[in-house]
Amino acid sequence: MKKKCSAIGALIAYVISGSLGSKAVIYLIGERIANWNEQLVQHREHMLNYMIVLRISPLPPNWTVNLGSPHLGVPMGAYFWGTFLGVAPPSFIHVQAGAALDRLSSSDKLELLTPLNVLCLIGVAIAALVPVVLKRRYRHSL
Repeated sequence: MKKKCSAIGALIAYVISGSLGSKAVIYLIGERIANWNEQLVQHREHMLNYMIVLRISPLPPNWTVNLGSPHLGVPMGAYFWGTFLGVAPPSFIHVQAGAALDRLSSSDKLELLTPLNVLCLIGVAIAALVPVVLKRRYRHSL
């Protein structure tokens, strides 16, 4: 449920930024958007995978992705599905943190960054990048 709500909320921010907030966003972070657009050109054909990795990563902040995406030409579909799939791993960590905090009342041991949690995040990020790597490899061999 949290994934769906996060994706819908992010989509609303995308639409508002793309329509009502265009002038304000360009005024406030126009230079940054121009720089990001240069970097984003490399990822155009892998936008879904790129969005998943951005949502998993703690950097950049989600608000910059929400506000900047429509001005960078990120397709709405890749944005929505990248958000929907990308918030799952951090949400898993948040649930684990909540469970750990609950255990804190009965234990003096708090473990948020367990090897399993870190491996899960890394695994999902790698899985999102596998299609990109395979496509690049096979494109050059053909």
